[in-house]
Amino acid sequence: MNSAHNHNYTVKTLISRSKIIGVQLITNIIDHLENMMALLKINVDIIKTSLMNKYTLLLSLYLLPFSITFAQTNKIDSSEIVNLRIDPETARGAAVSDVFEDVKFIPLETTSESLFGRIQQLGITKDYFIIYDGDTKAILIFSKEGKYKTKIDANRISLGDDSGGASEFNGFELKRENDADIIQIRASKNYVDFDLNGKLIKKVALTPAQSSYYFANYTVGDDMVSIKFNRPTVKGSDTYHELVLAKGDDVVGRYLPFLRSIKYRDNIGRFGSNIFNYGKKDELYYVGWAGDLNIYKIKPAGVLLSYHFILPEKYSLPLDFDSNPEYIGNKQLYFKNNREKYFQIGNAFQFGNNLFFNLMNSSSGNKSFLYNLKKSLLLSIRNLQPDQLSSFLPVTDATFDYYGFHLFKDGYLYNSYSSLSMFNFKQDSENKSAKYSKLLQEYFSSQNKKGNPVLIMLKPKLN
Repeated sequence: MNSAHNHNYTVKTLISRSKIIGVQLITNIIDHLENMMALLKINVDIIKTSLMNKYTLLLSLYLLPFSITFAQTNKIDSSEIVNLRIDPETARGAAVSDVFEDVKFIPLETTSESLFGRIQQLGITKDYFIIYDGDTKAILIFSKEGKYKTKIDANRISLGDDSGGASEFNGFELKRENDADIIQIRASKNYVDFDLNGKLIKKVALTPAQSSYYFANYTVGDDMVSIKFNRPTVKGSDTYHELVLAKGDDVVGRYLPFLRSIKYRDNIGRFGSNIFNYGKKDELYYVGWAGDLNIYKIKPAGVLLSYHFILPEKYSLPLDFDSNPEYIGNKQLYFKNNREKYFQIGNAFQFGNNLFFNLMNSSSGNKSFLYNLKKSLLLSIRNLQPDQLSSFLPVTDATFDYYGFHLFKDGYLYNSYSSLSMFNFKQDSENKSAKYSKLLQEYFSSQNKKGNPVLIMLKPKLN
């Protein structure tokens, strides 16, 4: 694949930042462009022909801090990039059995103590499902058959500090210590560890460095290279990097730089996670900020650019979306007024030739897709038709477009939807000859629309 072609798609995002600041400065920038290609995503030839347009000064001023910090930024490997030309309007439907080879429904037991709203985070051990519910601010533990075991909520964490009693928390991490699974919660000024019986094991005060940032503890590779997000190049710097790889306290790579003073003017949240483990050893997928329609691959040795999405003009953001002052600070308003424009990727998983992903916009249109790399075929996950494999029950509901899969573990993708949806789906399929598992038979006979969510296990096909 032609190297210049690989970078064409991003050069135009910086063209609008340019006005003449001086021949020498422009010349110096051009000299560094080849080395900064993966960092700035600029096509040299286009930049050279654009230096005299009315925005050259802005480009120069924007690039100057990056030039200064260039030595502290690592190159993203784009040698294996695949450009995907996606037109959401062409996405086809398919049967559930065309995409998945196995489907299992796991109803989660409903009691007065276990009742909760939505699975905001899912963890899986050998014997249990660990669930964080943001509505009740609690962690619930269920067996692999969906039987309720116990719950950890804010009132069970005695902090002994100035927080005044109960403490809220926003998720958990599963750790392995002394051949046992540990649930670790960051609450107020402490890490608090529980066993799978909900028993408090220990409480450890956060170090000053840990108190300064709140990041999920992602690692990659046998060397446990840790992944940190949105960190300053140096303390007090306005130049940040989206991704920082570290071994212990030593930084081994900085990638995707941005200016905090510009980027943070648009308070655009992320839909779901930005890191996706798709079961391949020593690899994770990463998706970036709004406006970045790329899927990156994180490996212990560095970051690679795997996929770039090219959309029809009616669905694409302006080429200068990240640089034009007209949009900076006004992106939410732009999304509101241009609801069809796709601005963010999520839910990125790949199994064999099948790439799952979400494309986020502000409309009610299709957002969840599967692209078969071998056949160049685009499918709509929303429009998967229930069949005998799924007991004629859908495997997603309307919320899937926004939340996507919870995770991939041991060959299965995990999704969920509410009991309200499940009972409505059952009613819709009453004219089908559905065969339900024992768990579903018990669930339908003993529960109702007000019960707990149902977990859905999906084993994807590879081709």
